[in-house]
Amino acid sequence: MLNEDDFKRWLSGEVKPERRPKSIRLTKRNTSREAIEFLWPAGIPDGLANQDIVKRVSDRLKEEGLTVPSPDTILRAAERKH
Repeated sequence: MLNEDDFKRWLSGEVKPERRPKSIRLTKRNTSREAIEFLWPAGIPDGLANQDIVKRVSDRLKEEGLTVPSPDTILRAAERKH
């Protein structure tokens, strides 16, 4: 529950909202990497298109109830984008 005094300090600008840590991007990439390793333990097949990788990883993360990162993040985890 929110304390009224804290809320008033926040409104007046005395308290700044917490910033998301920069490591959140790495966490999303690591989560994507784990899904990739689960789906393709021997590595991603050479002929698999990027859009197929994004779809399969997104579906896997949704099944696990996790937030799906951007396609770029998934492709970075798959080492298909730098």
